[in-house]
Amino acid sequence: MQTLISTLAISGFEWIFLVGIPAVLILAGIIYIIVSNKQLNRLRESIYEMIEKLDLLDGCNINHITELELYADESDSLLLSKSIHNLINDSKEKYQGKWLPELDNELNFNNLAEPQLKSSLQFTPSILIFTCGLIASLVLAIVPEINPQAFQINKLLVILPFIVGTLVSLFLINHRSVLRQRTLMVIDSLKQEIERYLPVYSDKAGLALLVNEMTGHEESINNAMTEFNSNLESFVSDDFKDNISSTIKDIMQEEIAPPINQSTQLLADLTEELSHKQNEGMAELAKNFSDELTLAMSKNFNSLEEEMSSFNSLMDETMNFIQDSIAILENSRQQNILLSREVSESIELMTVAKNDIANEMATMADYLEVISSVTEKMTTVYAGEDANLKEQIGSLELALKNSLETLNTSIAQSESTMSMSSKLKDQQEKQSELLLEKMNGLVNELGKIDSSINQATTGFKEKSADNVKKTLTDFEQALADVVERLIYTTAEIRDAVEALPLALSSDPGKDK
Repeated sequence: MQTLISTLAISGFEWIFLVGIPAVLILAGIIYIIVSNKQLNRLRESIYEMIEKLDLLDGCNINHITELELYADESDSLLLSKSIHNLINDSKEKYQGKWLPELDNELNFNNLAEPQLKSSLQFTPSILIFTCGLIASLVLAIVPEINPQAFQINKLLVILPFIVGTLVSLFLINHRSVLRQRTLMVIDSLKQEIERYLPVYSDKAGLALLVNEMTGHEESINNAMTEFNSNLESFVSDDFKDNISSTIKDIMQEEIAPPINQSTQLLADLTEELSHKQNEGMAELAKNFSDELTLAMSKNFNSLEEEMSSFNSLMDETMNFIQDSIAILENSRQQNILLSREVSESIELMTVAKNDIANEMATMADYLEVISSVTEKMTTVYAGEDANLKEQIGSLELALKNSLETLNTSIAQSESTMSMSSKLKDQQEKQSELLLEKMNGLVNELGKIDSSINQATTGFKEKSADNVKKTLTDFEQALADVVERLIYTTAEIRDAVEALPLALSSDPGKDK
C-alpha cells in the first residue's frame, strides 16, 4: 500500500514538471500576447481618432494649430494630448507660431506608449519563460541522481520543459518585434497626417522658405526699380516741369501771397492798437500814482502840521513860564547874582534853540515846496528819471534828519541848562521846583513831537516807496506783456519771411 502511494506521489511530481510547468509557460505567453495587443489597440484607437479629426481640415495652414489643440484636449490618451501640447508650446516659443517643431521629438514610442505597452515590448517576459523552462528541466535531471530508485525518468522527457520554454520565448521575441513595428507604423501615420495639414519645420523646408522669400524680395525690388525709372522719366519730361512751374505760381498767387498781405495788415493794425493801449495805460498809470502820492502826502503833512501847531503852542506856554520865572528871579537877583546870570544864559540858549527850530521849520517848508514840485514831475519820472526821484527823496530824508539832529541838540542844551539850574536851586528850592516841573513837561512834549515827526517821516517814506514800487511793477509787467507780444509777432513775421524765399527759390531752380 505504501509502495503504491509513493509511486503515485512520484508520478504526480513528474507530471507537474513534465506537463504543468510547460502548460503554465504556454498560458503565460498567451496572456502576454493578449495584454500587449490590447495596449496596442488602445494606442491605435487614440491615434486613428486623431487622424480622422485631422482629415476634416482643409489645406496646409499654421492656423489649424487651434483645431489641433482642441483635438488633443478631446483625446482619450493623456500621453498623446501632452505630446501635442508640447509641440504647440515649442512652436510658439521657438518659431513664433509659424511652424511646428520636428515631430520626432514628441511623437515617439517613449512618449506615446503606456507603461504596460512599454513592458510588453521588453525582453523580460521572454527571459522569464525561458528561465522557468530551463529550471524545470534541471530539476527533472537532478532528481534521479538524488534518488535513483524513486525517480526513473526518460532522458528525452527531461528536456521537454526546456523545449517548451525556449519555443514560447522565441515566439514572444518575434511577437515583440511585430508589436513594435505596428506601433511605430501607427505613430508614423499620425506624423504624416499632421505634416499634411500643418507646416512642420525641417532643414529642407527652412531652406525652401528662405529661397522663396529671397525670390519675392528680388521681384519686389525689380518692380520698385521699374516703377522708379518710369516715375523718373515722367519727372524729367518738359510737360512735368511746366506743370510744376504753373502749379507753384498758382499756389504763390492764390495761397501764399494773400496770407502774407493779410498778415502785414494785421501786424500794422496790431502795432497801432498796441501803441494806443500803451499810451492809455501809461497815462492812467501816471494819474493813479500821482493821485495816490498826493493823498498820502496830504495825510502825512496834515499830521505834521498838527504836531507843529502843538509845538508852537507849547513854546508859547514855555515863553510865558520863562517870563514868570524871570520875574520871580528878579526879586531875588540881589541875593544871588550868579543865579541870575545862569538863568539869563539859559534863557538865551532857549531863545537860540527857538530860533534854530524856527529856521528848521522854514527849511522844512522849503522842502515841502520841493516835494510838491517833485509830485508835479512824477509823470516825467516814469519816462526814465527814477534817479532824480531818488535824489529828491534822499535830500528830503537828509533835511528831516538834520532837523531832528538840531532838535536833539536843542533838547540836549536844554537838559544841560536844567542841570546847571539844579545846582543853584539849593538856595531857592521853592522857586526852582516849579521851573523844573515845567521844563520836564517841555522835554516830554519835545520827545513826543520828535517821535511824531519820526513816525510821520517813516510812514511817508514807506508809503511813497510802496507806491513807487507798485507803480514800477505794474509798468514793468505791462511793458513785459507788450514786449512779449511784439516778440511773438516778430517771430511769426520772421517765419513767414524765411519760408517765402524757400518757396520762391524752388520755382526758378526748376525752370532752369
